[in-house]
Amino acid sequence: MQLAWWALAGFLTLGIALGPLNNTCCLVGPGAQYSSVQSALDAAPSGSTVVVLGGIYRENVVIHKPLRLISVNYAPLLALLTPGNPLLQAADDQRPAVSIEAPNVTFQGFIVRGGQNGVWVQGQHDVRVLNNRILQNDDGIVLDQVQAVWVKNNRVSASQRAGIRVLSSQHVRLVDNNVERNATGIVLEDTQRSLVQNNTFRNHSTGALTLSNAAHNALLGNKILTPGPGLLLNNSPGSVLRGNRLPSGTDAFWVSGDTADAFTQSIGTSNTLGDLPILYLNGLKNRRLKPHLKVGFLALINAKNVTVSNLDMRELPLGALLVNAQHVAFRQSTFDQTRCGLWVIDSQDIVVTDSTISNSQDGALRFESSQDVRVERASISSSGGQGLYALGGGNITLKDSQISRGQASAVWFERVSSGLLLDNVFEHNAQYATLLKETQDVGVRGNRLDANQTGLYLEKAERNVIENNTIQNNQWGIFLLASSRNTIQQNTFGLNVRGSIRGLVDNNTIQDNVEQEQPAE
Repeated sequence: MQLAWWALAGFLTLGIALGPLNNTCCLVGPGAQYSSVQSALDAAPSGSTVVVLGGIYRENVVIHKPLRLISVNYAPLLALLTPGNPLLQAADDQRPAVSIEAPNVTFQGFIVRGGQNGVWVQGQHDVRVLNNRILQNDDGIVLDQVQAVWVKNNRVSASQRAGIRVLSSQHVRLVDNNVERNATGIVLEDTQRSLVQNNTFRNHSTGALTLSNAAHNALLGNKILTPGPGLLLNNSPGSVLRGNRLPSGTDAFWVSGDTADAFTQSIGTSNTLGDLPILYLNGLKNRRLKPHLKVGFLALINAKNVTVSNLDMRELPLGALLVNAQHVAFRQSTFDQTRCGLWVIDSQDIVVTDSTISNSQDGALRFESSQDVRVERASISSSGGQGLYALGGGNITLKDSQISRGQASAVWFERVSSGLLLDNVFEHNAQYATLLKETQDVGVRGNRLDANQTGLYLEKAERNVIENNTIQNNQWGIFLLASSRNTIQQNTFGLNVRGSIRGLVDNNTIQDNVEQEQPAE
């Protein structure tokens, strides 16, 4: 029902319309005082309220003074007399549909569509974006260098990039929003001391909730309802997570960072992955863990003198993470169908014994910048990545273990300063049985390298000793590239299709190796 402007003006003049209509100066819509939203905003005094009736408004709106711009649905009494859903359709899709360029602004109750950003706020404070439906923009809502901004009860969908993007801001509240079918749901970058609470996420292709270089934020009670990339904390220390519900999946949750400090988080067991709690422990010391409760993810951060026995992570997608840990042992543990069985970063004196790791997506055992690692009697199979991957660090030992049927390599050592591969079996792996890249002082002794693409590959490797191994049924036995001062001796080769020792072999010691016509049993 449309009322004549004089009737609506009468309500305003008499003060019958309560709440937001107090201080109302302007009414926008068919038959009203203003036909465009921008003309009403330009005429409105600071501190007033502009009410917009239902209709389609093809314009790029700029709010350049403190005021309230609200839909008629949020104006008491007027909403009863003339309800409507005003649509702000960007006239220029290379500009924001709505730009807020003043503090103390409320924007409430609109449909916003077709802009470079749906709503764009830069450098302002005390702004409220409430109860809007924002769809089909490049980015839905962008908050850039703001403080004390509240985004609540919005439905943000079908953005080509992020539903809500917060940049270089503080004290932002994102509460009770429904975020769906965007490339990424909510992104916080370089943002601190903000709250993301009770939001619902569905169907995002590159991530539901991502924090990057965003420290000391609280994520409370959010729900990610569909599988796929979920919650990622990247270089975002000091995050507080409580009561978040995440789907099961290898990309549903992850913490990453350039330093060990980036992993220091407060993540409670009220957060769930699938139906299982996330166990993220900071500073655990002098403990023996025998988890009788299944967990969706186990993280030990800054742990010392901890033994984990009989951990059962079968069909649990994320495995276990150690960061800045010392004297930690995993014994008789089982990992199956995980993203990575065990991922160890910046840690020392780590022991893994009598454990089984199978069907891991990104690799079974991963050690980054870690020292004094010992893996014994491990059974690793059908890994999507490397069986054992070591990047940096030193004194890495793998002994009496079997790594087979991996889609990549059994062992990959890169920039490792010392180590030992002793009495292992590496067979039927799609790439290398062992790769030594920019690695020094590693002993490869007494292993059987059978039916891999390449038995042993050395690239820019020096002073390594390869001896007493059986290398057979591979495409290449040993291949050297830009490597020198290595010793290759007393190995037995059999039926390697393209040769036993190939590549740039000068400046290496090669002696007393044996060729067999039939492979060894």
